[in-house]
Amino acid sequence: MVAIFSIFDKALTRNETAKEKDVIINNRLYETPLNNGAKRRDRHDILVDILKTARGGMKRTNLMHKAKLSHTQLKLYLYVLSENGLLESNDGIVKTTIKGAQFVKVFESLNFFVFS
Repeated sequence: MVAIFSIFDKALTRNETAKEKDVIINNRLYETPLNNGAKRRDRHDILVDILKTARGGMKRTNLMHKAKLSHTQLKLYLYVLSENGLLESNDGIVKTTIKGAQFVKVFESLNFFVFS
């Protein structure tokens, strides 16, 4: 699990535009005027949201809307998830792998212990 986040940090530093750095700072999604007071999500929650949403398989555009991410953010997260074997993409359809489903299970059980 640690390897996934170190790869994410390396990919995150590759972002070059100011707009992308304004959205993700210290691995957190910050509120913007377009957010309308939505709660901030950290990268772990976003990764799990993507994996949960893509369980049955769906197109990238639908995934982007359901996970509430920009196209640039989605590309970054899909790269990290696919490099670690948690997500697979065939003919434009993105689907969570068995390893990805196990990751979600472990993450949710850890959250249960931390927040209970």
